[in-house]
Amino acid sequence: MTTNARPYANSYWVEPGRLLAGEYPGDWPASAMRQKLQLVLAAGVTFFLDLTHPNDPLQPYAPVLQQMSKAYARPAVYQRMAIVDLNVPSVAQMVQTLALIEEALAECGVEVITGDGAAAVDAQGVTTASGLRIESNTVIWTAGARAHPLAAQIAGEHDRLGRVVADAFLHATAAPGIFVTGDVAHAATDDAGNVAAMSCQHALSLGRVAGYNAAAELVGLPLHPYRQPKYVTCLDLGPWGAIFTEGWDRQVQMTREVAKSVKREINTKWIYPPAPDRTAAFAVANPDYVIVP
Repeated sequence: MTTNARPYANSYWVEPGRLLAGEYPGDWPASAMRQKLQLVLAAGVTFFLDLTHPNDPLQPYAPVLQQMSKAYARPAVYQRMAIVDLNVPSVAQMVQTLALIEEALAECGVEVITGDGAAAVDAQGVTTASGLRIESNTVIWTAGARAHPLAAQIAGEHDRLGRVVADAFLHATAAPGIFVTGDVAHAATDDAGNVAAMSCQHALSLGRVAGYNAAAELVGLPLHPYRQPKYVTCLDLGPWGAIFTEGWDRQVQMTREVAKSVKREINTKWIYPPAPDRTAAFAVANPDYVIVP
């Protein structure tokens, strides 16, 4: 950072010279937005974290920021991590869920190591950054999910996972004639600010609606909006059983063998294609078909 002065009135230094907070810099007219961004860039800010949701009625500033920051020695990095109003799980809910997971892990003999990372993996196991050696014939690395690189070729806004921001009908908002779906679609599931996860639960419905709309648009029929307000998770915890939750705040509904039976149903029936029957296939292809009852 080059200065500790406030770039503009509705901004302040949380940690002088290191962390700046302020109102959303997107503004109208465009000249006002450029002036705000110029002041922030001149203050030495190189990383912009946007806490708004793509569906919020705000003027996007990321494209302008990326163009303006090229004039600086270190181009700015933009990332969005939306915080949805009125949708934060309570402490009690989080404690309840975490307690169940910890109970299951302990019962299954699973040891959890935090504050360390994998530095090397070989045929006999893993060596962590702290030097800890874990002997194992099997190593499973979970590194998160990202959209396919081809998504970057589609014009328009992309989220931090590389997904293309879609409208209610799953059009790529800045690429006429293109529909996006599955793991390349950043799509709102409801009016509360929730966005489809990169999971089969959402991918199946996204594919259904995108396919329907692509065909409907070709023949001039009304398009069908994508909506999937119900959200569940079912976490398999081995011999202990499973945890089944409902809602984006993940309220526990079932545990152990009862939840495990639901997990089996999901893995063997819910996410599988229908039987080779015309009537069944067309029923499942209906854009209103509900996966999670």
